[in-house]
Amino acid sequence: MKNNISIAKSGFRKLIDAAAKKYRFFAPVEEDGNVLFRDVSEGGEITFDYLNTTTNPKDFFLPRFETLFRYNKDEIEPVLPDEKSFVVFGIRPCDVQGMTVLDKVFLDEDYPDGYYRDRREKATIVTLACNRPDPTCFCGAVGGGPAMEEGSDVMAYDLGERIIMKPVSRRGEDFIRAVSGSGKKATVAEMKEAEKKTAAAAEKMKTEIDLPAVKKSLDSNFENEFWTEVHQKCVGCGICTYLCPTCYCFDLTDESRGEKGKRLRSWDSCMFPLFTLHASGHNPRPSGKERLRQRIMHKFKYLPDNFQITGCTGCGRCVRECPVNLDIREVLTSVAVIGSPSNNDGTL
Repeated sequence: MKNNISIAKSGFRKLIDAAAKKYRFFAPVEEDGNVLFRDVSEGGEITFDYLNTTTNPKDFFLPRFETLFRYNKDEIEPVLPDEKSFVVFGIRPCDVQGMTVLDKVFLDEDYPDGYYRDRREKATIVTLACNRPDPTCFCGAVGGGPAMEEGSDVMAYDLGERIIMKPVSRRGEDFIRAVSGSGKKATVAEMKEAEKKTAAAAEKMKTEIDLPAVKKSLDSNFENEFWTEVHQKCVGCGICTYLCPTCYCFDLTDESRGEKGKRLRSWDSCMFPLFTLHASGHNPRPSGKERLRQRIMHKFKYLPDNFQITGCTGCGRCVRECPVNLDIREVLTSVAVIGSPSNNDGTL
């Protein structure tokens, strides 16, 4: 409690200015109806009134497009990330939970990704708890919650006119010390109000998904006719994977001219026809059926098998933005009962 601080929204620029002496400061900004993370270190109007950002923040650690290194016939020159530490304010708990999934993959003890690791070590995550979830949110059904602290450095709570900040890691304590002069000590009453608001938000999310039943069904129904039916609605646009905070598939390409060139990494999607196309022309996932099945299997079978985590945080972006209203919550509910006595044909 002694390190918790309370900051007036009207004076939040003072906090940013204090933080900017040590960090670049990113926060949600509204642009043309979208809420996006922008660098506000030297100016910019933060928005506090949003359900969630339009895009997820994994771009800070796994950029959608980056140059890994440049080369010529004699040497390789790595392209290193920005040296300055940075703060990302306003990440929702579901997106922080997504970062813990990426950590499992890119911070593997035997094969760490140096680019990802460097960015994670320089980042301070200030998570903003949810007071009013979107109707598409279902984080509680996949192990999360509107005030989940795992993966955060600081937990922030919106009390209307003020923001309460509570450090939850050593890095968070360093940040609070750097900006402590921007606010005052949070009171017991303010902390209780914050808990009350997030508890009320949790009550509004009633979606229930039987994850053990989903996993058990996926273990034994790879060839079920269910996949033939469910994929027919999907158009393979890839919106779900690009907006997902846990999708991490990428492509590597080389661009060269003469003796010089560079290696590029860019996001890819299992929903695209070229994703697993072999040089021979063979594609083990030739249709939308196999590709949609891969997406569900990856998140709810392969990641639990390999890392004991679920590859979905319930952020709801894929539900909200799907152009054909293919709702992953409905798909999982159907998956859970494949092969049950009441659903022997495996259909939706």
